[in-house]
Amino acid sequence: MLFNPKLAKTSPLAAITKTDMKIFLGILLLLLLIISCRKPIPENIQYSASGFVMDTVKNKYLDKATVEVFGCKLTFYGLSCGDSVASVLTDKNGYFSLKFITNGKFYSYSIGVKPMTNDNYVHDYSINSNLELKKGENNNILLKARELNFLQERLKIDQNPYDTLMIYNTYDQIIFYNQHHIDTILYFKVFPQVMNYFYYYNWDSKILKERRQILDSVEIKMADTTYYTKHISNLVININ
Repeated sequence: MLFNPKLAKTSPLAAITKTDMKIFLGILLLLLLIISCRKPIPENIQYSASGFVMDTVKNKYLDKATVEVFGCKLTFYGLSCGDSVASVLTDKNGYFSLKFITNGKFYSYSIGVKPMTNDNYVHDYSINSNLELKKGENNNILLKARELNFLQERLKIDQNPYDTLMIYNTYDQIIFYNQHHIDTILYFKVFPQVMNYFYYYNWDSKILKERRQILDSVEIKMADTTYYTKHISNLVININ
């Protein structure tokens, strides 16, 4: 391919000047210097944390919530906190207390409510729900989480042409095998005070494609349990 000077002038790379390149390299070197200077927290240092887990929307302390400490590693993009170090359940009053000893591998530690476990609680995603622990002192912390509610659904499907049918939302999934007439009660965990969506999914082995469609959208209020009825004469799920 021959060099085309007209094309080179219009190329985005042509707009990058030597000054721009020097600035970029300077920022890159600064980041590398910061990363190289920061050292991991030494071994055998005791951390302690105690406090409460609270749903500030329902204004209640949450019992049996899983509080977890994560070790944070240093990456090019900053701290990444994903390694579990210690965990504990809150008591009936929503109180927790834990201690752990450092292993020399992490640069800092964060604490939060563990999301998506068998507990009925998730992160409060409207805030920064994980907090950094301070070294050498007892960390008194108020952690915020959201308590899930429940949906009890009476589902009746007169004609279900699919051999395998999955109904799921963000937190639960229910699978039916070879049930072409369905009349049952289903239970789902749901997020309060928002619209919750329910998907109907089937893998069509004849055309080797999935069929998935939102067939339910239910607005959940503050009640612990919402009751809902769904009647479908002939179930049809469009190809996704």
